[in-house]
Amino acid sequence: MRFDSLLQHRFVGQTIVVHGAACDLGHAIGVRFAAEGANVVLIDRDEDLLHARTAGLVASRVLTHAGRCEGAAAQDLLAQARARFGAISAWVNVLGDDEPSGGLGREEASEALAGCIAALPDLAHQGGCI
Repeated sequence: MRFDSLLQHRFVGQTIVVHGAACDLGHAIGVRFAAEGANVVLIDRDEDLLHARTAGLVASRVLTHAGRCEGAAAQDLLAQARARFGAISAWVNVLGDDEPSGGLGREEASEALAGCIAALPDLAHQGGCI
């Protein structure tokens, strides 16, 4: 079996959340996980860019959320993801990538942390990571 065909199946059955999925790095991470077989949950505040960037992905393995992801919104999104794909295996935060300063504001950091906390039960059960 060729090495590249092994990579195509490395994440089959796993669900990966990418928060900040519309920026260049977040998009590349989401696309790569999807190419390696993962179900991906792509989150970004920029709805237009998020939908434009996810147009080429296999719709049956992608769930998108445009807007804030904290509190009840995070819980609702994770419930949708669990119902569609199963438990969350990993959570990737790619925030501040498109900021001129490269910095991460308090509001973004709080939102990222809230999403991670909401996913902790799944991550602990799956042996997943943030």
